Amino acid sequence: MAGYENFVRVVLTVMAAYAAIGLIFGLVFISAGLARIDSQAKGAGWGFRLLILPGVAAFWPLLLRRWMNASGDKASDPPIAPNPHTDPARSAGRGAQA
Repeated sequence: MAGYENFVRVVLTVMAAYAAIGLIFGLVFISAGLARIDSQAKGAGWGFRLLILPGVAAFWPLLLRRWMNASGDKASDPPIAPNPHTDPARSAGRGAQA
């Protein structure tokens, strides 16, 4: 019985540490790093930044890597997946649907 309790205690401690690091990283990231990796977030208000804080805290390792790989002051937006709505070649020649 004690073995399982120790295992659960270790798992919960690791989860709490991950969440604490994520929260600290999230607060720093939404104030300093967000605009550096996403040009659309430049000038975003604090309401938006607080709204994305839980996701930033959850995915902090991925965002940290992306932030560290960002080049200079220019934001490197994520690639846009091609689809019929954004691909001008697919929609060429199609007039407005009446």
